[in-house]
Amino acid sequence: MAIGILLLVLIYFAAVIPIGAVFLRGGIALANRIIGPVHTHGDAATGEPVKGAQESAVDNAPVRDLANPFSPPATVSQHNFGMEASSSAIPKLDFGRACLVMLILVVAMFVISVLFGLALRMTGMFGMVDLAFVNVAVWGLMFFAGSAVLMVMAPTTYSRSMLAVLMTYLMALAVAACLGGVVFLISSLSR
Repeated sequence: MAIGILLLVLIYFAAVIPIGAVFLRGGIALANRIIGPVHTHGDAATGEPVKGAQESAVDNAPVRDLANPFSPPATVSQHNFGMEASSSAIPKLDFGRACLVMLILVVAMFVISVLFGLALRMTGMFGMVDLAFVNVAVWGLMFFAGSAVLMVMAPTTYSRSMLAVLMTYLMALAVAACLGGVVFLISSLSR
């Protein structure tokens, strides 16, 4: 029985980590689409540089787009006096690094779930409602933990990593809803 449980855990890890890595990479891409190009000095509508702007020590100081709180800091000289940024706000993870992020998160989720389950058992509240609460609490904690891990693994700010994790959650929820709809449709047609 122990070997069977070990095989199930290995299959779970082998399936969840690559699929989660694909969702994470997609969430980062969606977050970068939302964040959009970064403008520094210059007209944000046209991207034209400010008349008379000269590169100096002030031009190399980090500036932010005040209209977009998710914009990365940039300098005037890095972005050609106000033209669109060529790099995305959140660095794209390669597949291996995305798998490493997912491995860290799956292990953390497993540990947190076990600790919550043990706490519920010790208090005598271990019904279906309590398990649903544990799942919601674990997914909520994993949102913040995932944002922290992503912030470190893909050097970015915490707010941008939260946006990427939120997009990842929404993508996974949309795929789960579509798959659930297909299963429901097939089961209702087979009756």
